[in-house]
Amino acid sequence: ALAIWITMLSVILAFFGVLNKEPVTNSVVAIVISVAEIIGFAVFTPPVIAKVAIYHLFVQGCQISLSGVYFYFFTDGPEQYPAGPHFSDAFYVLSFGLVDSVSRLSGVVVYNWGFKHFRYRTIFALCTAAYLVVNLGNVTYCLRWNIKYLGISDPLYVLSLRALDGLIGQINLMPAILLVSHLCPKGKEATIYSLIAANLALGNAIGKYNGTLVLHKLGIHPRGKVGEGSQFDNLWIAALIAAVANATHIVTLPFLVPDARPDEKLPESMLVHKTRAMSYGGQAESNPNPNRPLISQDSIEEEGVAAAAAAAAVALSSESLGGGEQQQHITTTTTQLNHDQQHYKPKRR
Repeated sequence: ALAIWITMLSVILAFFGVLNKEPVTNSVVAIVISVAEIIGFAVFTPPVIAKVAIYHLFVQGCQISLSGVYFYFFTDGPEQYPAGPHFSDAFYVLSFGLVDSVSRLSGVVVYNWGFKHFRYRTIFALCTAAYLVVNLGNVTYCLRWNIKYLGISDPLYVLSLRALDGLIGQINLMPAILLVSHLCPKGKEATIYSLIAANLALGNAIGKYNGTLVLHKLGIHPRGKVGEGSQFDNLWIAALIAAVANATHIVTLPFLVPDARPDEKLPESMLVHKTRAMSYGGQAESNPNPNRPLISQDSIEEEGVAAAAAAAAVALSSESLGGGEQQQHITTTTTQLNHDQQHYKPKRR
């Protein structure tokens, strides 16, 4: 039922994204969709899963996307934006992608070295604070302060911030993956993974709608035309709004994220909820025949297919807005999610 609900919400969001070009309307629709998403998880999943899903929705929804306007900011030539960095398209795409990949691999090493024994709330709080500092760095290069006051070249300054962004992002992603794996009921891993992925993609789409609204209100509409340097006069304000908005979800940490560590199982009392349909290895419902599993293979496959369809629908709605960096990170971690789940086996009574 939740998969069908998410699919419906995703289709509605995609419909408005394709047919409606008014940023205010799209942003209002995105907020309504997010509220409906929260209600869906609250009704159809155990409270601990619902809270974590809502937290991830807040995180993604607060990440205001400015990637489209940054492309023009970095790649406009001297005729379009005389004061700009003047990166070539090839340098912008290849260097950013390479630095991001290397920094994320480094993030895995750093997490295993120094963060794997920290509590979820501590890791998320530290990463949010670090993200705020890095995102404020975006404000400085939008104002061209790295050239005027710091004397740091654009490639070095921008790629350094990009590397820090990828490093922090991976450190933040690792406990999120482990938290989801610890939340999965036995036999329904694919279903929960797909629903959480759909939830993340939906939040990412909402962040893009919010970014479009911010750019619209500030009058930032670059198109690569000659003499469009004035289009970037208020870009630093948009970058500042994005930096602050990205940190606002930190207030929800004590209420939505379990007070536990990634290297330990969540207490069984936290996972069991008799009024929900999810079953954690038999704690929430009795099994009169121990030789017969509580959940049939057919039902697992049907739920997994439905949840995967929901994830695909949300991905389409996200891609209709342009870009897909967060969705790519979700896709590339599917194999790791399945591997992590193999090491978590809830006890049967």
